[in-house]
Amino acid sequence: MITGLFTGLSQFGGIQRISCHVAAVLDQLAKRVRLSASMLSLTEAPGVHTLSVSEHSVLFRGFGYSRVTFALRAIADLLRSQVAYVAHPNLYSLALVARFLKPNLQYILATHGTEVWSPLPLIPRLALKYAHCVTAPSKFTAERVRRLQGVDAEKVVVLPWAVEPAFLKVEKTERPENVPAGKILLTVARMLASEKQKGLDTVIESLPSVLRIVPDLFYVVVGDGDDRKRLELLARQLGVADKVLFVGAAADSRQLIAYYDACDVFVMPSQQEGFGLVFLEAMARAKPVIAANFGGATDVVVDGDTGLLIDYGDHERFAELTVTLLQDAKVARQMGAAGRRRVESEFGLQLFDQRLSLLVSQALQPSEQIDTVSADLSNS
Repeated sequence: MITGLFTGLSQFGGIQRISCHVAAVLDQLAKRVRLSASMLSLTEAPGVHTLSVSEHSVLFRGFGYSRVTFALRAIADLLRSQVAYVAHPNLYSLALVARFLKPNLQYILATHGTEVWSPLPLIPRLALKYAHCVTAPSKFTAERVRRLQGVDAEKVVVLPWAVEPAFLKVEKTERPENVPAGKILLTVARMLASEKQKGLDTVIESLPSVLRIVPDLFYVVVGDGDDRKRLELLARQLGVADKVLFVGAAADSRQLIAYYDACDVFVMPSQQEGFGLVFLEAMARAKPVIAANFGGATDVVVDGDTGLLIDYGDHERFAELTVTLLQDAKVARQMGAAGRRRVESEFGLQLFDQRLSLLVSQALQPSEQIDTVSADLSNS
């Protein structure tokens, strides 16, 4: 059996969307090697659900946030598995317990970004030690995993995320009714009080100076969260509330694509991106990108080619570069076209499938040596 353990598969967010890709890859690989597959998600409603990725449908079971029920089913499935993929540090302990009970179990642990940018507690670090490999979506996060979590360098594999095929295949969409005529800056992000460094405040703070030069500009924010009220207040305080449109989360991929198509420049000068799937999505729709010169964004956005990078929080420089892209349509088109070519060549789902399938196939091979997890646990 191949088992996948996920915190969520249907919520809005990059981790959830890439988890869907992973579940599809694991399910298809299991079929190819004639193994059963079990995909478990902690936060979905209880019962069996179906998710679709490209042309592939995957069955998975939700547990309605019941951690005990999820843990019991996860351990039972792990003990019947040859290999497992664990999508978040909050679930690492389940893989370690299963490895203690079944020493020949091989598992792959995923990291994404900020959750591993500071030292983890002992149990997750032990789980990392005994993993077949640990994936990171960017060189920045991979370096943090090696240095701060003490994982052997040869175990850490950079596995870049992939864009959903629809972002490359869907033809030009109609402008959403809630997006006004004029120039459009776009951000797609969750607005959480725990993630205030997404850079949306930098964009809002830049708007007064940008609007003096580009008066028909609007800033559209797709997403929601408990930090939205703070950002709305900031827009009112700066006198730009009528220019900042919070439209809520997109209903589906097609609606999200329509928002990307409607924008002139995609902006998210964030200091919290372990990768930044939204940058890929914008580039796939041939849009120039402005991002912060920090974290995983630098693996995706090529400064001066597919977009522009700024120091986090530098709203004056952000305003300057925004005006440049809004006024120079030729440069904006060139960057958008370069971004799309980069996504097509380096960040397609087929390439992600090949890379992850290889890692899982390697883990399925019999191990010559089994680490003694019990010794470490007893000495802890």
